[in-house]
Amino acid sequence: MGKPLDLTVDDDGLRRALSAFAGDLDALDETWEGIARQMEAGVRPRIPVLSGALAGTLATRSTGSSAELSVGGSLPYARVIDNGWRAHNIEPAYFSRPAVELLTEDAAADLERGIQQAADRRGLD
Repeated sequence: MGKPLDLTVDDDGLRRALSAFAGDLDALDETWEGIARQMEAGVRPRIPVLSGALAGTLATRSTGSSAELSVGGSLPYARVIDNGWRAHNIEPAYFSRPAVELLTEDAAADLERGIQQAADRRGLD
């Protein structure tokens, strides 16, 4: 990870705008909520449903700085269903992979848009 940016600003107007912009970046709630919804939409149809117990554990959570998805909770077989178990002839379902793929492909673009919108609201180019 890179070094933190240390910046001194002598212009009060710019200082206020940058401070407000920093607050906007700490609160990209809508952007992270959208990413969490996309992750859920990508995973839910891929979860194998027999009893519905595994699908019922799908949960997403977002904050101003992250999106999380969990499936399986305390179900001991969740990872086996997702990753398979060759020794027992259980083929993997790979239902969690779409969430990972989404994060590597779409989330960066969504975050970039959210940051740009925050900059535009503050009149920063």
